[in-house]
Parts: sequence; structure tokens; C-alpha cells
Amino acid sequence: MAVVEGVHVADMINRSFYKVFENGDKKWLVTYADVTLNGTKRIIHDYSPEINKNLTIHCFQPSPGYCACVLIPTD
Repeated sequence: MAVVEGVHVADMINRSFYKVFENGDKKWLVTYADVTLNGTKRIIHDYSPEINKNLTIHCFQPSPGYCACVLIPTD
């Protein structure tokens, strides 16, 4: 995320989705919440207007109550 989104890792850790991404898409938040609350693994394929790129986002739970994501630009 740090490289693709341009946000330093230290600025993301222990912060809510909207504290990090003020204009974040709510449809992604549903997936992130599922991973955080249920420990599921999810993959999102979508366009991010904030960075003008199509992305594949791999979401997983590194520890209970957290969601981590790996963003891969597909353009």
C-alpha cells in the first residue's frame, strides 16, 4: 500500500480506514470489515480513482481484529 497509495506504513498502522483514506470507497470497507471481524481472506478487483489505477487487492487478517492488504496495480 505504501508504494501504490503513497502513504507511509507508519501513517497506516493502528489507524482507521477513513483516517488514512479520507475519500476511500465505502464498498471496499465492507470487505475490509469482513476480514477484520471474521478472519476471512478476500480479493478485490477494482478501479481506484484516487490513484487512477486498476488494482487487485489481497486482504487477510495478520492478527485478530486487523486487516492487512497487498495492492497490485493491474494497469
